[in-house]
Amino acid sequence: MTVVLLLIFLSLAVFAGGVSLRSSNDASPCSTCSDLCILLPPGGSQLQVGSKSSFPCYQGEPDDAAKCFLTDPLLLPGTTWQCGLCTDAGYAVYYGYDPLYTTMQLWMK
Repeated sequence: MTVVLLLIFLSLAVFAGGVSLRSSNDASPCSTCSDLCILLPPGGSQLQVGSKSSFPCYQGEPDDAAKCFLTDPLLLPGTTWQCGLCTDAGYAVYYGYDPLYTTMQLWMK
């Protein structure tokens, strides 16, 4: 319970302050995307909880995805971005919107 509360607090602090937690290979993540940008777990990471992958694909407008990419403390190290749809990357099950990054859709395999 303490760990969950700490993660929630950290997420809120980072989200509110816009602190960059990771660097991007270029000046602006998703800057080459004209429509949608997705954030993918590293190396197709399939860490499991039961029989399901526990790490979603995030999908949103380029500016929203860039902010999420740079500031979300719950993204795994090595998360990458690319232009397109989560379904194109094999994430076919729509889960809903992220509770903090409310314009980012979450998709599961």
